[in-house]
Amino acid sequence: MSVNSATDTFTDSAELFDQEKYWSTVSISIEPDPIQMEEEFKKPLSERIFVIQSPPNSMRGKCRLDDVIVDSVTDAYRIHQKNQWNILKTEAGSKKWVWIATAIGFTIAASIVEAVTGAHIATSPLTPMLFVGVTIVAIVSLFLIVKENSKINQAHTQISKWDANPVLKIGKERDEAHKQGFPYIYTHNLKLGQEPSYIGRFHPKQVEHEYKKYFKAFCETLLDQSCNACKSSWMGKFRSFNPISYDLMSYGLGHIPEHMKPVIEDYTRLESFLSDLSDSYERLKSSVRDTAKERVNGYTKSKNEELESCVQARDSAIATAKTERDKIFERHPLPTDRRHKEAEDNYNAIKKALEDNYTRKAALINKKYDGKIQEAEKERHEQIKTLNGQKSHQLANNYKAAHELLIRAKQAWDNKDYQPVNLQPYFPYQSLYSDWYQPQPGYYQQPSPQPTHYPNINQGYGMPTYGYPVQQQAYVIQA
Repeated sequence: MSVNSATDTFTDSAELFDQEKYWSTVSISIEPDPIQMEEEFKKPLSERIFVIQSPPNSMRGKCRLDDVIVDSVTDAYRIHQKNQWNILKTEAGSKKWVWIATAIGFTIAASIVEAVTGAHIATSPLTPMLFVGVTIVAIVSLFLIVKENSKINQAHTQISKWDANPVLKIGKERDEAHKQGFPYIYTHNLKLGQEPSYIGRFHPKQVEHEYKKYFKAFCETLLDQSCNACKSSWMGKFRSFNPISYDLMSYGLGHIPEHMKPVIEDYTRLESFLSDLSDSYERLKSSVRDTAKERVNGYTKSKNEELESCVQARDSAIATAKTERDKIFERHPLPTDRRHKEAEDNYNAIKKALEDNYTRKAALINKKYDGKIQEAEKERHEQIKTLNGQKSHQLANNYKAAHELLIRAKQAWDNKDYQPVNLQPYFPYQSLYSDWYQPQPGYYQQPSPQPTHYPNINQGYGMPTYGYPVQQQAYVIQA
């Protein structure tokens, strides 16, 4: 990462703010005291920012913000750039008004020339050329007005960007991340490394502190909840940004403590099973949707084919009647002739009868196939609803295992001996269905009942059979 040195001089022109050389960087300064930092975050930013390097006429300078160093453009350079853009805006505004006056003047002139030419007051051969020239100048003036107006809008945008204090901006980002907590820091990757960063905002020690706060709050929130009817909701929270996952713990602490490794292994095993379970149901639902779509497309195709057949029969009969009418017209061309009128009336009656017959047939065809389509969509909806219910039920069945795992994880976190949770009753069928399956270590192994299966929900719909194991209610803790 290259950052301009403090010896750079100011430029004489207006510079675009969104250039890499003007981006702010944040780097590690001193190791923070997280407890003290909790108090520092309560103070206004004006009391937490100190200029430590800002040479005269330098484009960049450094400030200490809490426990980090912010390298950014200096206030003097930002003021200089705002002045440059204000000059450009003023010049563009002056030119804009000149071109507005020009456009108005030449538009009026073009109108006068057109009026004179139309009244034949002047008959000079140069008059049409004068009109064209005046019109062109008016059009060019309008184009230049738009151009200058664009410059004014750009100047407004750039002045606004240069006006914003980059150190205050980073301070506000730190405050917001501290307020949101560790999941926000993790999601936005705000942890600093050894090198200056464009996106990092927090010392690793502070990130560790935020992780520990989150771990405690996560466990307290879920373990304090008494869930009977809300197991599915509880499981959703358990799986969302769980601090005992490998990714979150390694990011927060920088490593996995030795005594937490068995916890991570058990959580990874459980999460893999739950993910496989969810993915399996998604595949089932996708198959249901695809089959329903094929049925609907088939019904739609058949409906259109039958309607097209009726249209062809109607049009063919009308064409035949028209041919017969035209033969009579050839023999009796006069519209007042009785036989001519009878032929016309007879044709119109046949045409109306054929169109009415088509309308009746089309209504019956539409009703038949629309009913089949609605039935297919209803069956799809009911199958998806059933699968969602089964999925929620199976996930909720893991509540007890997940709840116990979280209790044991909290105990291990508090430096108590970790007693592994036996997840084997939830895995017996996985070795047959999943490539990722790895049996639990020997100390987990216990005899497990054979899994049962859900009844085939697709029976009667012409769908393939999808048996899926119901999770076992048995729950065994290794003593």
